[in-house]
Amino acid sequence: VLEGLRLTGPRMADLVEGVRALAPDGAVRVHCWRGGERSASVAWLLEKAGFTEVTTLQRGYKSFREHVLGSFNAPVELTVIGGFTGTGKTLLLQRLREMGEQTVDLEDLANHKGSAYGGIGEAAQPTTEHFENLLWHELRKCDDGRTLWVEDESALIGRVKLPDVFFARLRSSTVYFLDMPSELRARRLVEIYGACPKEQLAAATVRIE
Repeated sequence: VLEGLRLTGPRMADLVEGVRALAPDGAVRVHCWRGGERSASVAWLLEKAGFTEVTTLQRGYKSFREHVLGSFNAPVELTVIGGFTGTGKTLLLQRLREMGEQTVDLEDLANHKGSAYGGIGEAAQPTTEHFENLLWHELRKCDDGRTLWVEDESALIGRVKLPDVFFARLRSSTVYFLDMPSELRARRLVEIYGACPKEQLAAATVRIE
């Protein structure tokens, strides 16, 4: 510990200033990889430096990740909305939420619409690891006694991979398949993607080929 203080002492002021730039309101959350000793030390330093709300992640991020991955084994009743691209599955999911149903928008969490064109106009995708964290956060807000509506997805949404256990449950759940004439699907897709850069649309079309 003493050797650590000798090494880090000169850097403490820089650390505090850097955190203040990130959290000017004085509220900050701190975590380390495991155990929590390092984050507890940093939290103590920040509190001494005047931060008003300092929270630490107990037992560290590694323990949190174990909890996240284990949580996908919990039973949850999924009802799946399926259908070809352009049938309005995401729109129906939004309508169900407005009606008070439980929904999780997997594509919204992944910043990708799932199709070959799905990444156009979207923000950068999270890593698969962070997507799992985001999915855990959404699932923990749900009532296990009620059905949960999700959209049908492949194992990959863009470059993000669904947890194996969750994907297996999705594949074994009841699916309501939306169908509509191809003309209506095409019209909807033009509304969604028609204003996108032509170069990106062309590149996506080549990927389909």
